[in-house]
Amino acid sequence: MRMVPQRVMFAAPAARVAASLLVALAALGACGQDTPGSASGELVFRVRVADLWIQSSPLAEGRSPDEEVELRVAGELFEPPHEVTVGSRDQADQRSPIAASGSAFSAFIADDADWIVSNFARQDREAIQSMLANQQMRTRNREVLARHESYKIFARAAYVADAAYELLFIRYGDGSGFVETYVNEDGRWKRTNALSSDEGFDLMWAAFRTDGVAVAR
Repeated sequence: MRMVPQRVMFAAPAARVAASLLVALAALGACGQDTPGSASGELVFRVRVADLWIQSSPLAEGRSPDEEVELRVAGELFEPPHEVTVGSRDQADQRSPIAASGSAFSAFIADDADWIVSNFARQDREAIQSMLANQQMRTRNREVLARHESYKIFARAAYVADAAYELLFIRYGDGSGFVETYVNEDGRWKRTNALSSDEGFDLMWAAFRTDGVAVAR
């Protein structure tokens, strides 16, 4: 007999997710106008508990590996995906998350330390500077990114935790994926690692990794 996975709607941490649902649409509307055609509205991120990275979170505790959990936030699926290519520093723009993503990618490809740091939020810059000071880590990062001349952004989502964030869901040509997080500082979108231990972020990344993202119908 085939076991049918149970589906659980996750609403914790309650304050964070409730805030996300209440104000995400406003945050999404403020992120810029440079997007291609899209299916926008509420995105559904659905994943098995076994596919979460943070297994100690309330999402996973007391649930079987085959149970499904989901999170709904305002967002867009880009149809077709938005392609980002390498640009020069004088073309850099941070007035929208997508433009800021292109600036960050190009800075890493150029291995321009000052430009790289300028793309990150203030709270992240010390860690980024430490990474750049580690020549082995810096070289490895450059070599990994040098394999890619472009990438595609498949979706974006508005998510509120301790601040209003914009998430971009990207894939490189080899099929590998990544989720970038952006926060608005003084009218400019800056990349941040602030959500690296956030349970909701972990759920969304896991859903993207396992093709569990869809527009709510």
